[in-house]
Amino acid sequence: MPEQTGDDAAQGAAEEQAQGATAGPDKQAQGAASGGDDSVDALRERIELLQRENFTYRDEKRKREEADKKRTEGEQSEVEKLTAKVSEMESALADRERRAKEQSLRLASVTEAQRLGFRNPDIAHRLIDQGKVEYDDSGDATNIGSLMEAIAKSDPYLIAATDFGGGVRGQSASKPNDDMNARIRRSVGR
Repeated sequence: MPEQTGDDAAQGAAEEQAQGATAGPDKQAQGAASGGDDSVDALRERIELLQRENFTYRDEKRKREEADKKRTEGEQSEVEKLTAKVSEMESALADRERRAKEQSLRLASVTEAQRLGFRNPDIAHRLIDQGKVEYDDSGDATNIGSLMEAIAKSDPYLIAATDFGGGVRGQSASKPNDDMNARIRRSVGR
């Protein structure tokens, strides 16, 4: 007779349990018809036994799957492992380059927007057409100045104004001694 492996032994034990489970309920059903309380206790014990066995089988299955996974990883050639690692590193590098490019564009656009006098340089950065940005070999944007100037010309209200038709922001348009109170005082003779 050939020697049983761990999988064959587990299958044999499972078949024995299945046969016992099919015979057990019939006998317990006969006991239930005759006794009542003994059969309920017996059924509860049987359920607990089956639950323990179920847990044992699941644990064995998980261990077998882990062993298969380790065996598969061990069978991978060194070249396959290195190829997977290289592709992982290339994707990480591409992601870092993309983020660096975005940061460079943001810095250049906000700096240029401040130079041109935009009220909110953050909004000016968002208005840049990403498709029109040109980059040099090092990844820096080269035409941010012209793009910002185009935004300033098309939307002049975004540029900070220092004069609102009568003076500097925060001051009245009239002369300091020519406000309403001064006029009233002059008319009364004070």
